[in-house]
Amino acid sequence: MDEELKLQYEEAIWTAKALFQHGIITGTTGNISFLHNEKMYITKSGSCLGKLDKDSFAITDLNGNILFNKPSKEYIMHLALYNSNETYKAIIHTHSFYTTLLSYNNHSYIDTPYMKLKNEKLKYIDYYPPGSKELFSAVDKTIEENNDTYILEKHGIICAKDTLLSAFGAIEEIEYSAKLSFLLTQEN
Repeated sequence: MDEELKLQYEEAIWTAKALFQHGIITGTTGNISFLHNEKMYITKSGSCLGKLDKDSFAITDLNGNILFNKPSKEYIMHLALYNSNETYKAIIHTHSFYTTLLSYNNHSYIDTPYMKLKNEKLKYIDYYPPGSKELFSAVDKTIEENNDTYILEKHGIICAKDTLLSAFGAIEEIEYSAKLSFLLTQEN
């Protein structure tokens, strides 16, 4: 294994564990991926992100051909984002509790300072069952060149960045803002 791939695995494992420890993901929900040498490395189906190792990943090419292990059922969604913008090298998809909760409510976030900044770029994708062709089609149709974060109605969030650490930071900040927004609406 080359040194760059080894470092990417380490970053992916650390990021997944941090998402799990921060309560952003639970059980076997969510998935993460990264690119290396024109291949996508994505958590395999049924993986617990809190307990990953390098054998917890599946590998596909950028056309969706499965090369190793069974990928998360949402690998097509990751490929759509990667194929939309060559600067994307890492993607995180979570079922973050507060972000998902607020997606049920017509996307009505309170304008916390961070959400006001992010909301200008956040795009919402109508609900379709997880892993469905309809969801993948909706994601594909909604992707915009300079937008890297999408709220999936009643499902979660997906964020594409240049590194997993960047995607982790964005998802964590959006989830924190969604929590703050939800708690503020409960007091009014």
